[in-house]
Amino acid sequence: MLVDTAGLHPAPAPLVSLHLAQRQQLVRAAEAAVRAGVETAMTDLHEAYQDRALDVAEMVAADLAAELGLDPNSPQVIGAVGRALARLDGGNADRPAIGGVA
Repeated sequence: MLVDTAGLHPAPAPLVSLHLAQRQQLVRAAEAAVRAGVETAMTDLHEAYQDRALDVAEMVAADLAAELGLDPNSPQVIGAVGRALARLDGGNADRPAIGGVA
């Protein structure tokens, strides 16, 4: 029995006490992570991966445009890169987001 409705036991049931202690532990761990800068580090990592993905897209577009004799700023190249980036940002649930951040 998790809750004593009859008033026979003055203290919470052991599972309720364990649950409350676990919740307090999680709060302390989250506070420690925030103080340690985990959120800032994850944001920086996410931005670095985004920048890197854009760099790769630009390099591939430039190489393909050169091979096909197109201007890298042509509508065809810009459209292809835009579609690829849109698919990358499409939220495919089967793959983690860039940097592993959801």
